[in-house]
Amino acid sequence: LLMIYWVGPDGQQRGPVDFATVRALIMTGQINPGTMVWKTGLPSWVPSIKLPEIASLFQYTNIENATPPPYPE
Repeated sequence: LLMIYWVGPDGQQRGPVDFATVRALIMTGQINPGTMVWKTGLPSWVPSIKLPEIASLFQYTNIENATPPPYPE
């Protein structure tokens, strides 16, 4: 089942978009945890962080900029 979303970056409704597009918008900073999103079954728009499948993506957004601690000897 392909999940389809509508998103509201910059207060502008966009959609329908698929999950891969949502992920790309998060990675490029166009969707943040407070960006409003909607999908079938939701009674109203909610902040993206409230949807578990989207919330899980935010932990990876800064992976390119992450600096690990020194490698153990």
